Amino acid sequence: MATRKHILLVMTGISPAIISEAFYQLRIVEKIPVSEVWVMTTSVGKQTVLDEKLLCPDGPFDQLCREYGLARKKIRFDETTIVVAKDDAETLLSDVSEDVENLFFPDQVIALVRQLTHHPDAVLHACLSGGRKSMSFYLGVAMMLMGRQYDELIHVIVPKEYELCRPKFYYPTREPAWSEVNLDGVTERVGLHRGRIQISRIPYLRLRQLLPYPLDDFSYATTIRILQKQLNQLPLVDDQDFPGCPPRSQAMLNLLQRCRMHPRQEIALLLGETGAGKELAARYLHGVLSPPGAPFCAVNLGAENPDLITSTLFGHARGAFTGAQSERKGVFLTAGRGTVFLDEIDKLPLPVQAVLLRVLQEREFRPVGSDRVVRLQCQVIVAANRDLELLCQSGQFHSDLYYRISAFRYDLPPLRERLADILPLAQYFVKLYSEKYRKAISGIDEALESFLLKYDWPGNVRELENFIKQQIAFQPGPLLCYELVDRRITARVDPDASALEARIKGIIETTLKDAGGNIKDAARLLGMNYHTLYSRIQKLGLSSRDTDR
Repeated sequence: MATRKHILLVMTGISPAIISEAFYQLRIVEKIPVSEVWVMTTSVGKQTVLDEKLLCPDGPFDQLCREYGLARKKIRFDETTIVVAKDDAETLLSDVSEDVENLFFPDQVIALVRQLTHHPDAVLHACLSGGRKSMSFYLGVAMMLMGRQYDELIHVIVPKEYELCRPKFYYPTREPAWSEVNLDGVTERVGLHRGRIQISRIPYLRLRQLLPYPLDDFSYATTIRILQKQLNQLPLVDDQDFPGCPPRSQAMLNLLQRCRMHPRQEIALLLGETGAGKELAARYLHGVLSPPGAPFCAVNLGAENPDLITSTLFGHARGAFTGAQSERKGVFLTAGRGTVFLDEIDKLPLPVQAVLLRVLQEREFRPVGSDRVVRLQCQVIVAANRDLELLCQSGQFHSDLYYRISAFRYDLPPLRERLADILPLAQYFVKLYSEKYRKAISGIDEALESFLLKYDWPGNVRELENFIKQQIAFQPGPLLCYELVDRRITARVDPDASALEARIKGIIETTLKDAGGNIKDAARLLGMNYHTLYSRIQKLGLSSRDTDR
């Protein structure tokens, strides 16, 4: 079997620190035998590399190789491997937005990725950095389109100290190095040999799965627009996908983006109506914050016996109370370094609230009937569907506990405020339950789609799921038809919902823009039938590539 050739490709327009630090991390720390280093940058970026003498004899890269015993001549990294993406010094990568630039950058980046991976035994370690609207974004696109199982995409985060003082070395040298750095008006002496440029893996092969639609279904231009808009919602760590059908509404995408910035070990409070998806959001947070494979322990406090809640949470020793014939581990101990999700915390009895408050403050607890102190290691997520502030005012909820758990609060919008999610969710449930019930049902007719968008959904996603489940069971197919829906349900919808029609028009307009006026792509994004969307666009008087012909 041929030896694999490891190649490092760095996208940068800023600092040579990224180049040599990524090389150092792979070759020195992780012992990956990188033999080629390629850089794609702007003309300004290339000049920076040359002006700061990164590649000159006895320059920083030569010093790195010599200090760690590497044969510099066996590593291909010279001026010919620095590729200028666009020879225009006035172009700001963070402002790339024009169509011509959107098409230009991907073509060059994809061509370079294809060139470096043409050999079956080449392994590409592609390194992105900087803003999400820069060439780094297009590198992510290229890797999603062409990446293979053993290629990888890594992300580099440069510390503030490096950006401020721009040191003349670019790796954790064994020799101490110090620099004077001005931080918020205060001059500090920084030990740069201790500074760390963070590198994290991005599971780019799973990025297709994290997007709510398969990229192969869209035109290339629409793929670029979709990813440009969605990339901030994609993880920089190998976290779990959103369970079930990934959300598409901007309100939910913004919520998930905040969830990915949640500090570890801090309590998360999820608020929302019944059926809005609080447990799914909790599982998503669990994937973000907990180690892979760590347990997720959910407790519905409203359904627990009030006399046994403390045992459920903290466990008990043998003989702690009548009937305790053996020792029991509570969920806080069972979860280990995973997550404990406490649903309906608003129904927790007041005496237990006081106990829980102390546990969350001290990060330790004692099992019932035991003197043993156990450290709390898990992530804690709590949820409620009632207004906790009002409960505090009425004396039904401890205000101290509320202030302890509400620092990081996430309000889940009800389904009626997430119109962009309704049809994709409905299609997801159609597929799920048609397979489960072995029914040949492939979709929803236009009239039923209109009803789904107009209905208020007081039970939120849970009610929508039950509705689709019922229709799948009782309708013959191949489409779910509005005419066969129980009139007691359809009678609840106001046929003159002009405000709702205006919101639907706004969603279609936004989606058409994302799809570049391509109705076929827009229909896939909305989870709608092409002819249904085409008809609705004509009725609303909207413009598209197809209707303008």
